Amino acid sequence: MTILFNGPTLPQEIWQTALRRALAPRPLAVWPDVDAASVSTLICWRHGEAIIPHLPNLQRVITLSAGVDHLLAAGLPEGVEIIRLEDAGMGAQMAEYALHWALHFQRDFDRHIAATRAGLWEKRPYRPASDLPCGILGFGTLGRVVADRLLAAGFPVNGWSRRGQGHPGVRPFAGADHLEAFLKASEIVIDLLPATPETRHLLDERRLAALRPGAVVINLGRGATIDETALIAALNTGALRAAVLDVTDPEPPAADSPLRHHPAVSLTPHLAAETLPDPAAAQVARVIAAVERGETPPGLVARDRGY
Repeated sequence: MTILFNGPTLPQEIWQTALRRALAPRPLAVWPDVDAASVSTLICWRHGEAIIPHLPNLQRVITLSAGVDHLLAAGLPEGVEIIRLEDAGMGAQMAEYALHWALHFQRDFDRHIAATRAGLWEKRPYRPASDLPCGILGFGTLGRVVADRLLAAGFPVNGWSRRGQGHPGVRPFAGADHLEAFLKASEIVIDLLPATPETRHLLDERRLAALRPGAVVINLGRGATIDETALIAALNTGALRAAVLDVTDPEPPAADSPLRHHPAVSLTPHLAAETLPDPAAAQVARVIAAVERGETPPGLVARDRGY
């Protein structure tokens, strides 16, 4: 059976070279130059779902991203497995992004910059990183990498997940019953949640109100996990200090969205973590090898959970 690659918006030569090197001696076909009936495995970026109806014997889809919401919405047959990348170099990039902003607020750079722009020349008292607990909302594979970088910089770290996975140095919180306790314990909340029906607007008006006064929200997961109307309201009242959004709902935000113009909102264009060809190809090869051995492949998505 054939392994097929479809990533029309990706740099083709780079990705095809990386995948062929990692998968060798297995051949790699590229859409549309393939016998569609022979395809058992599809490796795709976004928009790969458009060709899935043309692959009658498809057994699995390996997506070159951490998010799978686009595939879950595509109505794949139940027998088709969805496999997502669990890191592929994204964790280190997200850790850099999170650490940058944690240090930004720890050192009060936002307040110092605002003061100098207002014509003031003043210093605020130094506050050590150990005084600013960071909470990682969606504590999985990527969250552990982010946590290690923050811990190394001296920040206390809380981690929230459905099951409360443990990790050295991280205070665990598990399930919906402990979400508000997690929020109250965290001054900087780093959202790494996937987009699922359960996570849509998980940070709503009530839960944003549970945060410490002057807390910061950093979203690196999916835009729909935050009720952006409630977020703007909390920023307007001063209940929240700031929001850093690498993802929004919709993406990008409309030209007249208050997110674009609010002085306490920092927007970046979904750049916190880029899928890197060589690490991604190596992870794809590990998935294929596990399938060939009859094992459960790493990154297999549970459709009922959405990740």
